[in-house]
Amino acid sequence: MHYNADMHAARGRRILTCWLAFGLALAAVPAVAAADDKTIVLLEIEGERTPRLLGSLERMIKSQHQILPGSAYRDAARRLRAKKLTPNNVKKVCSYLKVDGVVDGTVVEDEAGYTFIIRLRSAANGTIEKKIPMRLNQPSLRAGMANKLALRLLPAIEDLPEVDKDGEDATRVAAARGGRTRRVDDAPSDPEISELGVSRGKRRKVSSDDEDERVASGKRRKGARDDDDRTERRRASDDDDRTERRRASDDDEKGDDEKGDDDEKGDRDSDRVASADDDDGGSDREGSDDEDGSVDESVDGELAAGQTTPRTTPFLVNAGISFIGRNLSFSYSGAEGGGPPGFAGTPVPGAYVVGELYPAAFGGDNKRGGLADLGVGFVIDRVIKLNAAVDDGTGMGTVNLDTRMWRYGANLRYRHNFDAEPNGYSVQASLGYNSAGFSINKGQAPGGDVDVPNVGYHYIDIGAGGRIPVAGKLSFLGEAKFLAPLDTGPIQRTNQYGPATAKGFEGEAVLEYQFTSRLMARAGGRLMLMSLSFDGDGSLDDHDGDGTNDVSSASDRYLGGFVTGGYWF
Repeated sequence: MHYNADMHAARGRRILTCWLAFGLALAAVPAVAAADDKTIVLLEIEGERTPRLLGSLERMIKSQHQILPGSAYRDAARRLRAKKLTPNNVKKVCSYLKVDGVVDGTVVEDEAGYTFIIRLRSAANGTIEKKIPMRLNQPSLRAGMANKLALRLLPAIEDLPEVDKDGEDATRVAAARGGRTRRVDDAPSDPEISELGVSRGKRRKVSSDDEDERVASGKRRKGARDDDDRTERRRASDDDDRTERRRASDDDEKGDDEKGDDDEKGDRDSDRVASADDDDGGSDREGSDDEDGSVDESVDGELAAGQTTPRTTPFLVNAGISFIGRNLSFSYSGAEGGGPPGFAGTPVPGAYVVGELYPAAFGGDNKRGGLADLGVGFVIDRVIKLNAAVDDGTGMGTVNLDTRMWRYGANLRYRHNFDAEPNGYSVQASLGYNSAGFSINKGQAPGGDVDVPNVGYHYIDIGAGGRIPVAGKLSFLGEAKFLAPLDTGPIQRTNQYGPATAKGFEGEAVLEYQFTSRLMARAGGRLMLMSLSFDGDGSLDDHDGDGTNDVSSASDRYLGGFVTGGYWF
């Protein structure tokens, strides 16, 4: 056997070359994995008192992707004048920040626990790509629920459409990203996500060598990013800011603040989620899920099954106490001291009930259609106890007479909600028929003679109003109505002031606060005004008896407020 040094040297070189190639390929694995990372903006959880859910979401998303804080989004939205989460605004802000999507959420408390809704919005088109309703017994995520949520949310983030992140705008938020975009290798261990490691529906299995290599690669990338960040921050100039403001202004003029319902897309990963749930179903930790809550797998809607808000409910009713004061005055041109006495009363308490019913919203095919917004409303408002002090007929004093004051009404109404948020903007219109009046029991008066006329209005009203969110669970409701009287009652009789032409106005302003997912309170003010112009054919039109008509018109005003508690179905 002969020893050939050249042959063995060549073989050694080939082996060394193979090992070098393998090493280079292994070093490239982290870079390839990093290329698939998404950058996600995480906004605050609406309705959350302590940031436990927000913290769980942050740790969960950081295990697979990069995070940009909500403060960076708010700053960019304010700069671009795109604060509302409409598709057009989300797309604009995400394009400016060079991110792939936005995650936000809402938590609502009810008698059975909490409803937690997570929304993933795409940077490519600004619409909601994924909605995940969850039922929780407490406002936090335990390990089992966190795993189930991760199996739905993380794959959906991976499937977000690609966006262009090149260009000078990408450097504007480098400082905001620095130090906040850790990979799972750098993230501290967390009991809520210790078993996640989910990537496209499968758990990652990484050897210790791969871990060391990925950590080293991550540190190199972080150092390079830090150097680039410092350089780019020095290069940022005021000219860039002015350019962005001009561009934002131009975009706003083209319809930046357009409103519309967020389009709902299908659940594209249902098969993958089902498979992942089967794989994870044997875990000992999953046994605690029933004690913590559940994920609504069947509905990707805005709220879990059966969950409504005051502006989407099929039925709501408010009941409480009203306080109404009446003021009746006449336009008089006769001799001094000979005019009608009118009436000036202080606010008195009454029983007050108001409600709305939308039959088609209870279920069926029309639940999300236009018929679900068509309904009926009613109001009942009656003074509990009222006495009118009138002249006793002797000119020496007054006598208190039993008096009634009331308002009853029913209407057809239509409402429209501009978005799917639990507490958002709404408008409504109504057409109704009403009866309202003020009646003194004149039979109790000495001689039965009381100069104050009774009224009994029957009128049609046409109204429009809306709902404006103020802060959190607090909303403002306003409504204005035009009143067309069909009859004004005894005041138009010939032995009183005779036939009259009448018209009216009614306005209402309300503050509403939602205590739970079913209970609320309202406090508001109300004004009703009736104007009457007399034709001159009544006995009392010549009130001073000089042969000429000296009472030409009357103004009947009702001013007060109410405090109620409410329930919605």
